[in-house]
Amino acid sequence: MDAMDRFQRLATFQAQAIHAYRMIAKMLLALPIPIELGMVIDRNPGDAMDEITRARDLLREVPMNPGVRAEADLVLTDWLTALSFSFAATANDNLDGWMWRSATINIMRADNGADDVIERLASE
Repeated sequence: MDAMDRFQRLATFQAQAIHAYRMIAKMLLALPIPIELGMVIDRNPGDAMDEITRARDLLREVPMNPGVRAEADLVLTDWLTALSFSFAATANDNLDGWMWRSATINIMRADNGADDVIERLASE
């Protein structure tokens, strides 16, 4: 993979991660007891991971439909998994291997899942 392909893959993933983070923020604000995320994703992915982890802990305390809670928890877990695999793939200079593929699949699942949870919360 040449430098331009590598740059493009990283830039695309970063844009997807930011979009998913914003969708998750919207999802968390739609909860019966809203959870607010700090908008740190543009500055530091590590801080964003801390924010998602904090939200995941708080989610357990929100009185809500257990099925929707499980879906929301999966969204947060998918986002954390995506970032973790993207860091590992980048550190190993392996943007065409299984870790990178897992990162891209999980970031799409998190984004789509957040939208699904928002719809379920609106219909309850």
